Amino acid sequence: MRGRGPLSSGLVLGVMLIAGHRIAAGQDSAQTKAANAKATVAAAVATQAPTAAPPAPTATAAPPAKEGSAEDLRLLGIVRGGNSSGALIGLDDKQEIFHKGDAVFDHGTLKDVRDDSVVIRSGDSDVTLKVVKEAPPPPAEPAAAQVVDAPAPMREAAPPPATGPLSRVEARAALKDLGQLLEKAEAKRVSVGGGHGVQLGKVDSSSFLAKLGLRSGDILQKLDGTAIDDVDRLPDLSSAADGKELTVTYSRNDIGLTIARPLQ
Repeated sequence: MRGRGPLSSGLVLGVMLIAGHRIAAGQDSAQTKAANAKATVAAAVATQAPTAAPPAPTATAAPPAKEGSAEDLRLLGIVRGGNSSGALIGLDDKQEIFHKGDAVFDHGTLKDVRDDSVVIRSGDSDVTLKVVKEAPPPPAEPAAAQVVDAPAPMREAAPPPATGPLSRVEARAALKDLGQLLEKAEAKRVSVGGGHGVQLGKVDSSSFLAKLGLRSGDILQKLDGTAIDDVDRLPDLSSAADGKELTVTYSRNDIGLTIARPLQ
């Protein structure tokens, strides 16, 4: 019995060693399989193409403002003052004075000012505007055969725009009797710009003053360079009609203006 003890112990120890080796081998195999699986997943993820980011939206530039046509403009007169010349230009019911290089109502740029015309750069071309001639008065309407309703009260007509050359004969007669002309316009002496002028209370639309481009409320200061500052002491300016043009200096809404009107 004593001889079997060591043998039995040896067998038991051998069996335990073999079992432990198998368990360890199984654990190593499980860990190896798990590592291989993780490596396979990582490789699959790495081989996938990256998702492209959506393109950033591009800003759309606003279309440039369309420039109006210079042919819509009207040259009302040439303005001279000092060493510079300008032009009185109208668009619809607007009138403004422009000089070389000025943008003219977004219809072009004033390129040149001449004696009776201007050149406007519009787009890629030059447009020449000449002083607009006065349109003939519209024909009188025939009287109605029977008036049913009473006519509405007549409003004071606005003076026509200062356009076209002035009649030399009419200018001579009006300048010779300037006192009567200003009296009809209810002119009165006022202070303006450190000096004096005559303010026109009411300018008739058919009068010579209206043809000069003056309106009710304007302050007349000079005619042909001669001061007009007192209705009771007016010079005889009839000889001014013998020149090529008649200059008119006046103030409107606190803005001083000088317009040269051609004579013929």
